[in-house]
Amino acid sequence: MKKLKAVLVTVLLALTALVSTATAASAAAGNPTKFQPGIREAWVHFRPAMDSAYVVVSDVSLRALCYVPAADGLWNLVYDDHAVKVGYTYASYLTAPSGQWCGNVGQGTGGAKGETWVHLYPQANWAHEVMYPGHDVAAICTLGFLTDVSDGSNRRWDLYLDHANNVAGFTWYTSFYSSPSSITDCGI
Repeated sequence: MKKLKAVLVTVLLALTALVSTATAASAAAGNPTKFQPGIREAWVHFRPAMDSAYVVVSDVSLRALCYVPAADGLWNLVYDDHAVKVGYTYASYLTAPSGQWCGNVGQGTGGAKGETWVHLYPQANWAHEVMYPGHDVAAICTLGFLTDVSDGSNRRWDLYLDHANNVAGFTWYTSFYSSPSSITDCGI
C-alpha cells in the first residue's frame, strides 16, 4: 500500500509539472482568434487606451496573448503573425479573447539598461513608446534576427511587456540586462 501511495504521489507531481509547463507555453503562444462578425480590421495600441498610438491589423492570423482590465473595459494584447504587428484591442472585438492576465505573462529581463524604445512593428523608425529602467519588463517571444529596413542592421527582435505601465512592443533583446536566450518563437 505504501508503494502504491508513493507511485500515485510521483505521478501526481509529474502531471502537475506537465500542466504548469503547458500553461506557461500556451500563454506565450496565445490562442488563435478572429474579430467578431462585422469587424474586418481593428486598431491595436501600445497601451490599453484609445489615446495611445496604434496600427491597424486584420485577423488573418491573430492570437490573443493576455488581457488587462482598464477603465473603459477589458483589453487583450494581440499578435498578428501575418503582418508581424502587436498591440492592445478591446476583448469584446475578439471571438476568442485570452483568459490569461498580462501580469503573469513572459520571462523576467532584469529591466531595461536605459530608456528603451519599443515598436508595434519590428522597425526602428516606426512610432515608439518607452520602457524605463526599474520597471518589471517581461520577454514574451522572439522574432529572431531580422534585417531592419530603416537602417539595414540585423538584430534579434523580441516582444516585451512592461508590467508597470502595460506598454507592449518589439525591440532588440540587447536592450535588457538579462533577456532570455531561450525564448518561445513568436511564430508558434
